[in-house]
Amino acid sequence: MCWWLYDPDVGDDEAQVAPGVAFQDLPEDYTCPRCHAPKARFLVPVEDPVGRLVEAYRAIDLRMQDLPIHNPRLVVEAIGFRAVGSMLVGALVTPWFVNLVVFGLPLPPGGESVEVELPAGCFLAMGASPSGVAHLAISLASPVLHLADQVAARAFADESLRLVLTPKPEAPASDDPPLAPRTTGRRALFAGLLGD
Repeated sequence: MCWWLYDPDVGDDEAQVAPGVAFQDLPEDYTCPRCHAPKARFLVPVEDPVGRLVEAYRAIDLRMQDLPIHNPRLVVEAIGFRAVGSMLVGALVTPWFVNLVVFGLPLPPGGESVEVELPAGCFLAMGASPSGVAHLAISLASPVLHLADQVAARAFADESLRLVLTPKPEAPASDDPPLAPRTTGRRALFAGLLGD
């Protein structure tokens, strides 16, 4: 009620809440240290995973700028995020990579990849969680030194999204047994972007 802000990175010394405790994990009897309003009376911001992801990679970008894989003509930008079933799918441009990003699926165990079913087929994705923003990443290009500017990066990301979100055409009926589904890799996606 007093507009005091609970910051999970700081915690709350008065209530003996350690840094790193998310608001939803606070005890139900938690109250504001200033006006003593109960937890239920706090205003909770709407979750914006895309905005949080961009913020996380902008912070990482500050540490990447002196590396030879950093393209200074690019900035961190989220491109074309949209709902695909229960997932949120879009692209992330950074000065060192362009990835497809998927929210809404569990992360695989550390270092392992997982198949993600998108309208164009199955794609291999890796789990990532910068600053606690859990998502799956499908690498499109890294490094991205060949991209001339942000306009080119945006166009590349948009076309990649169009390709993976366009359903494969139905194959004509056949008496042959169906083939096992094939995971689409980065090379096959590039072949689609560049033409065979």
